[in-house]
Parts: sequence; structure tokens; C-alpha cells
Amino acid sequence: MFAALYRYLIINHQLSLPGVGRFVLERTSAQSDFVNKQIQAPAYSISLQQDTLPHSGSFFKWLGGALTISEREAIIKFNDFLFDLKKQISDGAIVKWDHVGELKKGMGGKINFTAANIETPETSIIAEKIIREHASHTIRVGAEEKSSVEMQELLQSPAGSKSRWWILPLILFVITVAFIVWYMITNGFSPGNTIPLASIFPNAPFLAL
Repeated sequence: MFAALYRYLIINHQLSLPGVGRFVLERTSAQSDFVNKQIQAPAYSISLQQDTLPHSGSFFKWLGGALTISEREAIIKFNDFLFDLKKQISDGAIVKWDHVGELKKGMGGKINFTAANIETPETSIIAEKIIREHASHTIRVGAEEKSSVEMQELLQSPAGSKSRWWILPLILFVITVAFIVWYMITNGFSPGNTIPLASIFPNAPFLAL
């Protein structure tokens, strides 16, 4: 009978034994263990409540099927089992119920219950943070979308490559000024003199007009 009632408790998460109490199967959710970098598996425990619920015909029908007897025989067997269980506890015996716990007489006629440790089928898992250094994801930049790899390349590109565009114009300007000064010193300055800039920049398209 104990084995059948244990199966009922596991399936329905509660079992009422009139005159003893209501056994409740409770489940504790998985817990994060940051210190050990684990997620602890859910835990199960059984408690004994003082209140009881009356059994319906479906209970005895299930019990009869579990014991391979008729529903009427199941009612008789259950009542006989319950009577014997309460008598043992009342006489001071410690009743051990495999996978559930121990029952014994307490103060004031109450029944003390010590729950057994329930082995859970789930196991703890490792919960380490994974860092993917080269993983690519989309980033919105203004109205455009760029991948994280593209943004990293843009941010790591040399800043000086965009800020040195003025070097070539400056060199041309310095050469032009030097040539003008040299030409004026050599040929003198007069309003009619023209400076042959094309001789300095023979391939410059803006001097071909």
C-alpha cells in the first residue's frame, strides 16, 4: 500500500490520509549559484499539513487499478491500512515510509513527520559567461545599419589618414609662392609681366584653359 500511495503522491503532488494529515509534494525552482558558477537543479520536498481533503471516487478507482483489485476492495484495503497506520503511531512506533519520511507520535496527540531526502532527476549545470570576441552583430548608426566588425574597423583605422589631406595643397602653395618670389627677383616686377605657372605645373589641368 505504501508504494501505491507514494506513486499517487508523486503524480498528484498531494495525498490525504484522514486522521494523519495531508502530504504535499513541493518543488523549489532552480537557483543561481554565482559563487560556484552553477545553476542548481530544482529541489523537491514533502511536508505534512494538518488539514485533509475527502477522497473522491476517482481516488479509489485509481488505487484499485494500481493494486489490480476492484474499487470496493480498494476502499476496504485503504481503510484497513489507515487504521493500522494510526494504531502503530498511537502505540509509539516509528513508521518509516520509503522515499517519503518517518511518522511518529508527537505532543498533544499530533503526529510528527520527518521528511526524507528526495533525489531529483535533474542535475546542476555549469553557468559560465561566454565571451565571443569576434562575434558579429548589427548596430544602428544614424539611419544606417553596420555590423560590429565594420564599426570596429572604422574605430581602429588611423585617425591621421583623414586629417592629412591638406599636406599636398600646402606643398603646392609653398612651391608656387617660392617660384613667384624667384621670378620677380630675376625678371623684375612690372604690370605687364606674367608668371608662367604652367612651367611649374605642366600637367595641371586647371592651367590648360
